[in-house]
Amino acid sequence: MALRAGVRRSPTCLPAHDNIAATEQLDLVRYHEAVAQRLAIASQWRRFHATYPVVLGPVSTQQMFPKEFDLTGPAATTELWQAHRLLVTVNLLGLPSLALPMGVSAEGLPEGVQLIATTFGEAACLAAGRDIETAVGSISPLTPVMA
Repeated sequence: MALRAGVRRSPTCLPAHDNIAATEQLDLVRYHEAVAQRLAIASQWRRFHATYPVVLGPVSTQQMFPKEFDLTGPAATTELWQAHRLLVTVNLLGLPSLALPMGVSAEGLPEGVQLIATTFGEAACLAAGRDIETAVGSISPLTPVMA
C-alpha cells in the first residue's frame, strides 16, 4: 500500500511493515462520529473521577516488548497499543498522568505503574506519586541492560 500524502516512512521501516498505510482514512461523517465517541468516553471518565480522583493502573498490561516490535507489522502495532490502553486513554482524553518505576522483572525488564488524575488534577497526581515513592522508596534511576 502507498503512504498517504505528507506521511514519511521511518528509515528502519520496510514497505511490507508499514502500519500507517493500513490505517483507515476517515471521511467527515466518520470523523464527527469519532469525536462524539471521544466526548462520550471523556464523560464516563469524568463521572468515574468524581468518585476516584486518581487512578492507579499499569503502564502496560504485558511485559516490555522486544526492540522494534512495533515495526513487524500492523498486528504487532495493534498488540502494542492494546497493551498500553491506559496510555492511549490518557493521550486521547488529555488527562494528567505520572509513570512511576516499581522495579524490574525476573528478566531484568523495567516494571511500573501509572497514575491518572482528573482533568486539571496535576497536583493530585503528583501528590499521589510522592506518597507512593515515600511508601516504597525511589527506585530510579534504573541501570540500563543492553541486549
